[in-house]
Amino acid sequence: MKFLIAVSLLVAALFISFPGDARSRKTPTEDEIRRTLQTVTRQEKALRREVNDLQVELNKVKTRKHAEQKKSTANTLARPGALEEDIDLGHAPYGYFGALRFRHGITITTSPLLGLKSAFNASDLLYEYPSMNEDLLLLRQRQYFERHLLEVGDTLDNRAIVVLSGALEGQIIHRRDFDHRTRGDVNLTTAELDIMPMFSTWANGLIVLDYDDSLPATGSRVTNARIYLSRGFLTIGNLAVSPLYFTLGQMYVPFGKYGSAMLTTPLTKSLARIEARAAVLGYYHQGFYTSVYGFQGSKTSGSDHVFRQGGLNSGYQNGGFDIGAGYVTNIADSEGMQDNGIPPFVTTFLPGNIRRDVLTQFGGFGETPSGNNLQHSVPALNGHMEFSHGPLGVLLEYITAVRSFAPQDVTFNGAGAFIRVMHAEIDFTTHYHNKPILFGFAYGQTWQALAFNLPKNSYSFVISTSIWKNTMAGIEFRHDVNYARTALASTTGSSLPVPPANIGGHRNMITLQFGAYF
Repeated sequence: MKFLIAVSLLVAALFISFPGDARSRKTPTEDEIRRTLQTVTRQEKALRREVNDLQVELNKVKTRKHAEQKKSTANTLARPGALEEDIDLGHAPYGYFGALRFRHGITITTSPLLGLKSAFNASDLLYEYPSMNEDLLLLRQRQYFERHLLEVGDTLDNRAIVVLSGALEGQIIHRRDFDHRTRGDVNLTTAELDIMPMFSTWANGLIVLDYDDSLPATGSRVTNARIYLSRGFLTIGNLAVSPLYFTLGQMYVPFGKYGSAMLTTPLTKSLARIEARAAVLGYYHQGFYTSVYGFQGSKTSGSDHVFRQGGLNSGYQNGGFDIGAGYVTNIADSEGMQDNGIPPFVTTFLPGNIRRDVLTQFGGFGETPSGNNLQHSVPALNGHMEFSHGPLGVLLEYITAVRSFAPQDVTFNGAGAFIRVMHAEIDFTTHYHNKPILFGFAYGQTWQALAFNLPKNSYSFVISTSIWKNTMAGIEFRHDVNYARTALASTTGSSLPVPPANIGGHRNMITLQFGAYF
């Protein structure tokens, strides 16, 4: 390139230096050619210096523009009132609701609101959003959402927006049970669709559709795969205006936390999580949260009121730290106590093909005739703490009944059962070839919970990763130790026994899971 420039300048200089037609020109001397070449060389060097100076100026402009953009972004994230989720969601490879997303207007969008927060962010690697306090979580998400709508001159009062989320999870399971028999299974454990309508700046809701993956009493599990409403509620509130909010609908009441990176269900969640159609009045301000709630409950004895059961939940959350406590008036309303997974009836057929169901064992208060006709309610307390710093995460939770069950309802070794459960977990995240990997260990324990088909001790170890965006794969080993063979438990006035297979021995289980989320 430089050679062509020099030749061109030389030709131009020769043409200018020797005017007239070719016949009138004199042949240039050697000195004249040398002087012309020197002139061209000087001009070429001057041009090169000018090009270099322009390149330096261009680089300075680019650097200054990049610095201004970075400063503007930092100011936006640091402005008063910004949510803690801004940095995580704003830099996540998905789930980002920045102003550019709304520049051309949207009505329906997708985000794994209730699935993975960000499988490529080590601070929240492979953790699902909690199913507890979902109404508060979605309120805070909506506040973040609407702030970016305002940046493009739009608002939820102009038009409603629907956010879709969901998950598909499959598992391959191999286990050796307490009865020393080996069993295996392949199952689609989750097929969930989450619909979050944002009606206006003061109203939003949640509809969660799931399907039944359980084995029916007779027939194929495939034909039993019915779709049902798992949760559905409406929330009235605007945290940018008021710290108070109100939620009404079908939900997990805010008792407990049940966070875990394990693939199988922790003992705390198996025993104590309560789903009900409830009303919640909540408060949130600068990390402090409190809610009171009421619901009908399943207990059939005692007086009949609009809110026969209820509770209180309170705590503080800041970044990776969350600590809280809760109270509920009757722990017997929990899913694990209403249905413990044991078939309560044995079906026989009399002459004439007459079906007869014989009650032989306790399947939970809700699966036993008059099982919810309890002598008295059993209040319970919950305490939880979650802490994460860098690659390390710690989760602790403890739930205890305030009083024993009446001996007519649930016994353990001849006395009314006084039930407790705990979960402790430590997780470590790292990266291998730019892929996140989580190593987790958990320990769980129950006390006097034999009647509810739960082991005495549980040990779990998990390794999970996100190979592709919006996916998760993991493998877990779990070792459960049962109550001693000398332990005795009975339930309800008919003293239904606990099956012998649930006493003594241990169980080993390997679970392989793959999930995809949107």
